[in-house]
Amino acid sequence: MALMAANKEQMMGKMQQDLLPIGCTFTPADLYRAAEPLIKLAVKEDAPKRQLVDSRLIVDLDMKGEARILANAQGILAGGWIVPLIAHSYDPKLEVLVHFRDGSAVKAGDLLVTIKGHVASIVTAERIFLNFLTRMCGIATLTNRCVQACAGTLAVVTDTRKTLPGYRVLDKYSVQAGGGKNHRMHLCDGVMIKDNHISAMHKITIAQMVERVRTALRKQRRYVPIWVEIDRLEQLPQALDGRPDVILLDNMSLQQLRTAVQMRNDWFAQMKIDAPRPTPLLEASGGVDLSNIGDVARTGVDRIAVGALTHSAPGLDLTLELIAEGIGPL
Repeated sequence: MALMAANKEQMMGKMQQDLLPIGCTFTPADLYRAAEPLIKLAVKEDAPKRQLVDSRLIVDLDMKGEARILANAQGILAGGWIVPLIAHSYDPKLEVLVHFRDGSAVKAGDLLVTIKGHVASIVTAERIFLNFLTRMCGIATLTNRCVQACAGTLAVVTDTRKTLPGYRVLDKYSVQAGGGKNHRMHLCDGVMIKDNHISAMHKITIAQMVERVRTALRKQRRYVPIWVEIDRLEQLPQALDGRPDVILLDNMSLQQLRTAVQMRNDWFAQMKIDAPRPTPLLEASGGVDLSNIGDVARTGVDRIAVGALTHSAPGLDLTLELIAEGIGPL
């Protein structure tokens, strides 16, 4: 991958070419819009008075050198494209070389990013580089491990809306880098009939609720997925009769999930529904993590929503190693 100056135009062009994971649904413009205000906030938060920053008081301001961001553990890269954007926020003359496409598997010792330019600028930005990268790589790595645990099944691993406020695009992008899929991005991206809705509207059936939503969406000429959340198997027949896109099985045991899959498949047979991936899909949710996701996948559900991907992923261990001109590693 070619060395590039850290400016918006070059960076967005580079993202389009070879830094984003294959099949990514986010555009460079989407990512830039999401990242720019977060980077500005992070820079202001970390260095509100640039003239008092330690590196500018200690390091010769004309000294140039090279920094290398290295992986200290095995994982999945996510966020390589954000490093030049951060670098540009500190020093437009910094040059950044990203060595892997996002979504790539990396191992301890791999060189992920090279940054060249003024040492004082690089060292000032060090923590911000690593804060973004460790979080994004951590989400991608946990997602990939969950996807691998579901290998050999039809289950698709998805995230939830349990994201860090303000970071939703970056969090969900990182899930894609790890091989997972995104649940709805926001409340307007789909309609979910949840347990509280069902309790409030107990005078009508779940199927009638689905039809009410479907009719309202038609009037608005909006076509978004409809979910129904149930927490008891006796609610499943009503939900099936409503024909939503997805039925979410909330906090059910493995045996309950198996029973739900069998009930849904029997209903397909009864209704003579025959398609490669017929709806409603069944989605398991609640209490799923890396320790049990493989067992959940083997029940036959179509989707597994994992909140832990974005709210509990440990950061990937990374380090920034500095080399000043003519000195070697510091």
